[in-house]
Amino acid sequence: MKSRLSILMLASASLSSTPVHSDTLAPAELPLYQQGDTFIFDNYRVEYVVYAEHPAPEIEWRSRLDHHYRSNRNFIVPILQSQIANRSSQRTVIGNPDALWPLKPGNEVRFRVFSEMSDKHSHSQHRELQLWHCYVEPAKDVKISAGTFSTLPVLCDQYSANSMRPFKRISWFYAPIIGHYVKRSSYSLITGESTTFSLFATLPGNQANGPRIQALLNQIEPPPKE
Repeated sequence: MKSRLSILMLASASLSSTPVHSDTLAPAELPLYQQGDTFIFDNYRVEYVVYAEHPAPEIEWRSRLDHHYRSNRNFIVPILQSQIANRSSQRTVIGNPDALWPLKPGNEVRFRVFSEMSDKHSHSQHRELQLWHCYVEPAKDVKISAGTFSTLPVLCDQYSANSMRPFKRISWFYAPIIGHYVKRSSYSLITGESTTFSLFATLPGNQANGPRIQALLNQIEPPPKE
């Protein structure tokens, strides 16, 4: 089996794998990240690991625009803390979303997320409580520009704590061979609007410099004009 390092060194068109058949995927453990691991997506999103220390569950990330944020290595947990210009957010998770792991079709978990958001410029604050229900679907092969990967799809429905009605569904397609999700979709159950992005390239820390990342971003084909 290829090592995780050799997988991360693959990038752009060369990032491909011959997937294990989906029906033979073993239950997947929580992903492990190393400082410098970089994931580049086809919507120009860049996730760069600034700090990761195990067994600590939290990871510090940096975006393409140099925004820093903190999240759990369990990717279904929303960003725990972020600061962008005058806006900041802080989230507290109530429950145990890690009970979903090891990922295996049929696993499910429920938890709550309490969010506090503030804007220093407008001096406004917003608090919100959401209920989350997440479950693992049968393994599925996913074909994207980076290659074809055997994945374990994880779907999370978000509910309003006031109406108890679902308002959003987020889907992650986690590829154990990569140790990260290779596709993410978000669907509004209210408006019907949806967004999807997929993995374009990955880089290990010793290759994740600014020029190399920019060179890969330059290779992403822009979406067709409507």
